[in-house]
Amino acid sequence: MAQSKNDTVAVLSAFITLLRSPSPITLSNRTLLGAITHFFSSLSPTPLKEFILELISSQSLWDTPTISTADVRDAIRLSVSAVVDRINEEKKDVYFSHYRTTAKARSWLAHVLTSVLSSSNDSSRPLHILVGVLEGLDDVQMVDWGHSRVKLEEEVILRLAGCIDKNLDDNLLLFCTAIPHLDAKRAGVLDILSLNAELEKHFYTLIDQSQRDSPNGVDNLAITSRALARSFVILDSGGPSSRGHLWDALSRFCLTIRDIGGQLEKQLSEQTVDATPTLEHHKSVFSSFLLPASAIIDILVARVTSSENESPAVDRAVELLLALASFAYLTDDSKGSFENYHRILFGSLDIVSGKGGVQAAERLFALLGQEDPLSDGRAAFLLLLGDELVHQLGRRSIDILLPLAEEHSYRYQHRPSFEAAHTFFLSLLRASAATFGTSASQSDFFDILLPNYLTILIKQINSGNISDNQFKDAYPMITSYAALRGPSSVSLCRLYMSRLSPSRASRQVAIRLAPYIPTCDLPAYLDSISTAIQETPRGSEDRLILMEEAFKMVTQDLRDEHRRLGMEWWLQWKAKLDDKEGKMGFWKARL
Repeated sequence: MAQSKNDTVAVLSAFITLLRSPSPITLSNRTLLGAITHFFSSLSPTPLKEFILELISSQSLWDTPTISTADVRDAIRLSVSAVVDRINEEKKDVYFSHYRTTAKARSWLAHVLTSVLSSSNDSSRPLHILVGVLEGLDDVQMVDWGHSRVKLEEEVILRLAGCIDKNLDDNLLLFCTAIPHLDAKRAGVLDILSLNAELEKHFYTLIDQSQRDSPNGVDNLAITSRALARSFVILDSGGPSSRGHLWDALSRFCLTIRDIGGQLEKQLSEQTVDATPTLEHHKSVFSSFLLPASAIIDILVARVTSSENESPAVDRAVELLLALASFAYLTDDSKGSFENYHRILFGSLDIVSGKGGVQAAERLFALLGQEDPLSDGRAAFLLLLGDELVHQLGRRSIDILLPLAEEHSYRYQHRPSFEAAHTFFLSLLRASAATFGTSASQSDFFDILLPNYLTILIKQINSGNISDNQFKDAYPMITSYAALRGPSSVSLCRLYMSRLSPSRASRQVAIRLAPYIPTCDLPAYLDSISTAIQETPRGSEDRLILMEEAFKMVTQDLRDEHRRLGMEWWLQWKAKLDDKEGKMGFWKARL
């Protein structure tokens, strides 16, 4: 152990000599940064203080052209978890190990802070050291850093304020790095309203620069977006005046992002060469928007569940959806690859439906429907919103969405909008059926919509654009809504079914419609099922599947008042349906 300490002291002495030397450092970046992490995490208090002061004062380190201040911060950040790991190892076999680990980790942090504060260097270097440590604290969830962290944050805030007052442009990235790690209430002492506006401008500048392959452009964009998100949270944690400014800031941000999304979509549509690099840039822009948008949705949800007036939250939720719509060309085929996207989407929809009602939905669709013609991606997005807000749709919204759904229900080449259109039709039928007996206008609407959609659906099934599974899911569902309307609507469903070519799927669907057939028609309908099953080859997989489907219908799906009729039908036809000797006993036993 003594030998190990002697080796460390010898190496430390050589490293400090290197830091003090005015000559350029010749160590590789990896070795240099690794040494910083090692010494920062392993030295005892006295040599650690000396090391920190030498680190701050080393001109050769901070002037190394291939090492950035972010690299130095990252090296120090890594040392925090290394310290905790070392302390854990030392205390693992003692009583109250967690308490002792926490106490020693806090002591280490307090010593680091004291050491940095003892430096007379008036540059931003001490602040870079402190921010690196602060970042590292958030990497270690098992330690409660206590008052030492509070003092560290207060010192970071104080020094940030001084740096920003001197030169905001030179220190903006450092501010962006630090602010996500600061307590919102403590950070409120900064002029966060002005800083929020500066962050926004910087964010939009980085969006433009990242398109031109600016060095570190994408990384800086992500850092700035996290800072922007935190600035919204800090504004929200302030007083009434701060929150009043927040609503304006959120609106400005969402509307600007909406415009940017529209410009990017237009740019992509006009591209004549390989669009892959452009598309990747657009994805990074959208991802950077989702970080602050996620913070916004948290703020909005908190506001609509509080006693405050919720109308600004509803307006901001509408604006969030408008911003998301401008990037629909990315999300319609992304398979959920954008983190937080669905959380923001459905959080906004919950606010609009729960607090905004028909009025907010009408405004939303009026704004979304202004673009003519709509791209396929935006059409899919509108129809998705229509499906989710189906109970809040007014006449004007229906007038926008229904023609759009009809158009895209035939456009199978673009699957997202095609499937969204059919889903929207199903939701409209379901919503109309739920109001039978309470709204004559809804009944009339259903009577018009049902044959129109059945015409579309049958054409798409016959064309092979709708899969058997989709058909088997949708048609019984439609017929169940028709049954709520009355026998004539069920007859209409049966009529359109007859326009399909016989297949296993169509026969399965016919069996699944039996629970919705009126009592007077059920015996003949069951007989037609028997005939359809007998038309399939004996011993075939189709016949077995259809018999199992029919058996399930009789024993599980028929209404209670039809169960006896169904069982009598099954017993009457079982000998004809069973094509293998000895199978009769199995079905009878199941009954």
